[in-house]
Amino acid sequence: MFRNEFPRLYELWDMCEDPNAPNTYFHDFDSLLSDTWNRTKPCYEKLESYLQGLDLASWAFLKKEAHPYLAKKDQRGRGWQQLFSILNQAKGHSYLRSIGCSNVQFIPQATIDEVETPDLEGELHCQKVLCEVKTINISRQETLFLPFHASDSHMSSSIRPI
Repeated sequence: MFRNEFPRLYELWDMCEDPNAPNTYFHDFDSLLSDTWNRTKPCYEKLESYLQGLDLASWAFLKKEAHPYLAKKDQRGRGWQQLFSILNQAKGHSYLRSIGCSNVQFIPQATIDEVETPDLEGELHCQKVLCEVKTINISRQETLFLPFHASDSHMSSSIRPI
């Protein structure tokens, strides 16, 4: 229904074993986007624009990283935080390009335990630039005081109409 408008988000949808299963992120994606009262569509438009800005190799990397979290909803109030922490790396990629970096690419996670790597690298004026993307989330304690449970929301910045 919205596949032409959100091609990369629908590529993620296609990666789900059963995208309509209630435990997958995209289980009601078409109806969510078509709901005129829902205010999340602009959020998805912005996310799609970041995903569209990725070159093919970066998009393939990000899809592979996101895949395990497309059906892994945190039941303790965090919802889809892990998935969005990965998808937000597209924003870091966009930022590096916006400041003039070339050769921007994702860095695979280290295979050695307790060794951390940044998310992205690029080159700026013949210097290597590293970027660690951080997604700021509310605390566990704050999730207990929400008028709705954070795991019921698709995006932390959206509130579904009652």
